[in-house]
Amino acid sequence: MFAAEAARRLQASVKLFVTRRQMFTVGSFRPQSRQVVRLGAHRDGRLTPTSTRS
Repeated sequence: MFAAEAARRLQASVKLFVTRRQMFTVGSFRPQSRQVVRLGAHRDGRLTPTSTRS
């Protein structure tokens, strides 16, 4: 909201910078999720997904 109001008042583009920690508390709420990915590998080093679960 602060960045939007600043842009309106200045009639110019503004950038909002946040730290990594702030990314989880600023903006829209995103519920916690856990994702599991199992990987396999070919002998030449290529990775292949074997299963994913959200």
